[in-house]
Amino acid sequence: MRDHASGTEATISMTETSSPATRRTYSPADLEQMNVNLSGGDPYGGLCGLDQSFIWRPFKSSINHHTHPLEQADSNKETTRMTTEQQPIPAIMDLVTGQWRSQVLQAGVALGIYDALSASQSSAATAVAAQIGVDEALLYRLMRASAGIGLLVEEEGARFRLSGTGQFLSADHPQTLRDMVLLNIGPELYAAWAHLPALIRDGEHDGFRREFGHIVFDHAREHPAFAEVVQGAMTCLSTMEAEAVRATLDRRHAAQELFCDVGGGHGYLLAALLRDRPQAKGIVFELPEVAVAGDAGITAKAGLVGRISRQGGDMFEAVPEADIYLMKHVLHDWNDDECRQILRVIRKSVREGGRLLIVEWVVPGPNEPHFATLVDIHMLCASSGRERTRAEFEAIGADSGWHVTNVWDVPQTPLAIVEFDPV
Repeated sequence: MRDHASGTEATISMTETSSPATRRTYSPADLEQMNVNLSGGDPYGGLCGLDQSFIWRPFKSSINHHTHPLEQADSNKETTRMTTEQQPIPAIMDLVTGQWRSQVLQAGVALGIYDALSASQSSAATAVAAQIGVDEALLYRLMRASAGIGLLVEEEGARFRLSGTGQFLSADHPQTLRDMVLLNIGPELYAAWAHLPALIRDGEHDGFRREFGHIVFDHAREHPAFAEVVQGAMTCLSTMEAEAVRATLDRRHAAQELFCDVGGGHGYLLAALLRDRPQAKGIVFELPEVAVAGDAGITAKAGLVGRISRQGGDMFEAVPEADIYLMKHVLHDWNDDECRQILRVIRKSVREGGRLLIVEWVVPGPNEPHFATLVDIHMLCASSGRERTRAEFEAIGADSGWHVTNVWDVPQTPLAIVEFDPV
């Protein structure tokens, strides 16, 4: 993405369902419009006012989980094949240099560039260098590259300001993606990805364990700074996803009284779901250290004090009794045997008439472009887990006392909600 103060057109490489290798053009004014005007009435730091169609546009599934794939999906696949076949070298080079853009992004966030700038007034690169304590000449080159991919706007005299996109990398932005960047492009997961060829050769999972000698969650326990980044990244996801999930479930499960969000982090999703259910209460069930450090401010801002509680424990051993269980981006961290154990534990505690709602990136049919197929490889490198198809969810559910009754796409996102009823 390129953003120039001169008014010339900018270019952004955007992988879309319809045409992964297509390059699109935007003017600087268009790029600035990507900035979000937040709704002042949203206490969750959620998706109110957020153009999700832009955020998730590269990854939206074109399949319909309730029927056969839409005819449009066939058209999208054909367009993808044609584009790649007609322009193979640019398509491959765009993939090769993608890691360069990612590393420019990560370095800027890690050094604090986006916290030292504003969108309304430019600052000299020399001043930013003095503020964050780095080399002036090298910082200018990094900032220039950051402007070249649309994260900053460069002005005359080596001055820079945040672009509309770059604002989301500032730590104090209500919908900051800072920790998402620090986790997923940071040194720990970057090192885990380096093991991908060896993992596939050896038929193993978890490059993180291979690199550090333990799983990612144990690493977080031993390294508080890393744990903070992990929780911050999970909050980033909830900030993007909670309202969309709430809207999808808005017409369902309204009469249920007690929700339990297993692995619910700081409680963004649960707060969003309880907002329109005045009779409902909820439990955020997390690791003990996460439960203790939970953000009570979310509950207070949402007006849910007394309706949301936090409990610590081990989901492999026991969970609180509830009517509706939620798990968002939890099962994909674990292999099938581990997932069966989690599902059996929940099955023992679910109340009569209750159910389980899994929010994940569900893998579509063969040759369907979808974000889930990329996340699946990320999970291979970072954990013992995987992304799953509907059939794979049905299989682990059937072995654990559950039956899949519905799979709903979450509009304008690549997410799906898998609904299980107890057998």
